[in-house]
Amino acid sequence: MEGIMKIVKLVFITIILLALTSCKRDMKISGTELELNKRSMDIYNEALALVDGLKYKEARKLLEDEYETIKDNDKVLNLYGLWEFHIFQNHEKAEELYKKAIKLNPEDPENYLRIGYVYEAKGDYKKAIEYYEKGKKNSAIYENVPLNPILAIAYKNIGNCYLKLDNTEKAILALQKASENNPFSIEVNALLHKLYVESEEYEKAYTVWKNDNLIDESEDHVYKGILEWNRLYKYAVDPKNSTDHVQMANLYEALVLYDEAAIEYEKALDQNSANEDIKNKYEQVKSFLLFRDELQVLLNDYYRDRCINGDLEEQNFYRRIEPAYKKVSWMFPDIKTNPSSTVTWITTLNREIEKKFNVRIKIIKANGSMLGLHFGRIIDSSIIHSNLWEKETDLKVVTLKNMTSNGLDYWRTMNTIGVGGWSENEAEIVRVILNSENDNILQLASLYDKDVRERLTKDFIAKQIEKEEREPLELYFSPEIKMELATRQIDIEIEKARNKGIPENELQRYLFDKIQKNFIVKTNIFVHESQHSTDSKFGFSFKASWEKEYRPKLSQLTYGDMPFSSLNQFYNSSIGEEINNTHLMANTQIFKDIVQYIFDNHEEFPQIDIQNNILAQITKLSEDDLRAIAIEVFERNYPKEKYQL
Repeated sequence: MEGIMKIVKLVFITIILLALTSCKRDMKISGTELELNKRSMDIYNEALALVDGLKYKEARKLLEDEYETIKDNDKVLNLYGLWEFHIFQNHEKAEELYKKAIKLNPEDPENYLRIGYVYEAKGDYKKAIEYYEKGKKNSAIYENVPLNPILAIAYKNIGNCYLKLDNTEKAILALQKASENNPFSIEVNALLHKLYVESEEYEKAYTVWKNDNLIDESEDHVYKGILEWNRLYKYAVDPKNSTDHVQMANLYEALVLYDEAAIEYEKALDQNSANEDIKNKYEQVKSFLLFRDELQVLLNDYYRDRCINGDLEEQNFYRRIEPAYKKVSWMFPDIKTNPSSTVTWITTLNREIEKKFNVRIKIIKANGSMLGLHFGRIIDSSIIHSNLWEKETDLKVVTLKNMTSNGLDYWRTMNTIGVGGWSENEAEIVRVILNSENDNILQLASLYDKDVRERLTKDFIAKQIEKEEREPLELYFSPEIKMELATRQIDIEIEKARNKGIPENELQRYLFDKIQKNFIVKTNIFVHESQHSTDSKFGFSFKASWEKEYRPKLSQLTYGDMPFSSLNQFYNSSIGEEINNTHLMANTQIFKDIVQYIFDNHEEFPQIDIQNNILAQITKLSEDDLRAIAIEVFERNYPKEKYQL
């Protein structure tokens, strides 16, 4: 059965939201300037809608044709530069656009970080570091919170560049600074962990690994398997236990950390070069790593061509990734290559690779329209009990981390948006931990601080633009509304935290944990994906393709935690637009139904003025209001007497 994919947009206030702020002005904006800004944002939203439909060439042409209109809006230039750099690989054009964006808004760290990526891609690592340093200096927006997510990203990029310059000492210092500012950064932790293992600083490596897996030995961990891994790792680094390189290699293999396993096997071979067992294990691990790395390169090329040339590129997908599989196929001699069926050969190999290396490799068409490959190490496999709309089922949840690939959406947004989970059948759902996930959650958690919030919100151009009249039931996109949905949820959670007596200096971490566990895992995965599996198990028949996502999204609002965060997740630049995409169509239908319900039952919601636009007032509702509306809408659309499955 075709996989039912769930795109989790974790970027609440980064890339998408911050990219919609206006450039900073010290002077009062004139009517002419305001109109120009409005036109540039209209063009920006039109371009975003095009790329939502994977029409990158059309979006590029739009921005080229309308350059005179957008040239004074640094955020539009920033995104234009991202597409030129990442999709079309026109580094010179991207550099030009970013420099203009910096001139327009020298206070935005994103402009410096983006141009740093360009220089890094060109191999000019010293120039890249120079711009990352400038981005670091412009991270004052988070200076009053304990953990500074922008500073962490800047230091991470600096550390990456020093690694490419073969300056390990400076790389470690930069990465340590990154970790101090965000101890949960998955990419930073992966780099630091490997470097500590190379230098045999195993206790430091263990500490990094604990942070990376959010280990809290005093609490029940959301991933049960991690606690057993923690016990094994803790034992191995205990000075009382004399653990040799072979034992450490075996540990890292068990933890599905093959880079570290290769390091340890190589050290073991240096001590005992004649040991055939060690040599064989080392060769297998190295072959797996070669396969993983080449597959990533081949997928990068495929994804770029898919964005530019359209779905015709999907016809040769399996042939394009075949060379990587030849790097690892020697370990599975019973699986013979069939020239007429590359698909079967690769599919069979994927199953065997999972058995041997404890990684999940899945080729799926997300939304029925985006063929891609998902490859992550399995860090947990456990059972959850789901009870949704009086339908009960037990489901296996497989959790993947440190993805080699996470599909087309993940790649095309430079690892900021992607598949957070999927359900292919009635018995199993898959949870995907994204590399940028914790960076984004930490930025969202920082909104509890009034200075961070004010600095992020004060420049929204929407505050001037969206004063135009809107009909009560009209749907439209406004970055101000998106921010309000996020901050509404934060305010609710902060009030709960303060009632519990959580100290101010611990609020950021408290919110991080709350969002990670209660929203990302328990709502986005356990509720949303369980609805997919339940619909499959009980044979629900869909009248329209968008219903496949509509029902789980309503379940999120009803059974999940933090419903305003779910609305934030559903609300994007394509809201109300006619775009043939199951997720986007479901998002629009959700808001259409909520707004209509409020209008039809306005006596239940005296805080809403139905003479004015209802969407703009949606944050006046309570969490209980949202849940009640979701229940009513669901049961109206799927009455029990008609849909007894």
